Amino acid sequence: MKKIKMLLIALCCTCYAIDAQNVNVDSRGRIVSIRAVDENTDTEGSKYINKNFTPIVIAQFKDKIYNGRYNALNGEMEVNIGDNKVLLLDNNVDYEIKFSQSSKLYRTESFINNKGVSKKGFLVVVNETNKSALLKEESITFHKKVNAASSYEKDIPARYVRNKDVYYIDYNDTITYISQKKKDLLKAFPNEASKLKSFIKKNKINLKEEGDLIKVVDYISSLSK
Repeated sequence: MKKIKMLLIALCCTCYAIDAQNVNVDSRGRIVSIRAVDENTDTEGSKYINKNFTPIVIAQFKDKIYNGRYNALNGEMEVNIGDNKVLLLDNNVDYEIKFSQSSKLYRTESFINNKGVSKKGFLVVVNETNKSALLKEESITFHKKVNAASSYEKDIPARYVRNKDVYYIDYNDTITYISQKKKDLLKAFPNEASKLKSFIKKNKINLKEEGDLIKVVDYISSLSK
């Protein structure tokens, strides 16, 4: 509990309550939320990549271990603070969070998504070098209950569905969407398209495979030497 109090003090220095739902604003005007742990059992699936809280290390407090989980429905990192409550880390703050058991690394980044919209949120660091990185965005969608159209059919229960991960390349100080379709990938890198096309063919690259995407990103960064 002492560790959690230290985290709360650091995140919510001179904060004050602004409503009855334990939503706070710190001295810089940033919203810091605390809410009850969600134990919804009426919906199939989960809004979390891993429903269980597991040990995490936050880079800013690397000498402490907390318990967290990633809410991929809302794009929120939850830290368990006890008493059936979680602290939601502010996506607008620079955080680097490592899950101890899996070594999975999340980082808040500003990026342009696959729809061309600028965002800031948590991305998974898949692979990183001095010149580039492959990142991915995890997301989950909620589907409402669908009532049966007739007595011969069954209701489709409300459910959470994991979406296909979306990948990004951190290159030349910009994080942008990287397509897993060869045609779109080559179009996104017109200056390197010819060499990149040959590299994909020679190395039998499957852009649907994460390991091969890592090779492609490393190759793209090598072309800028």
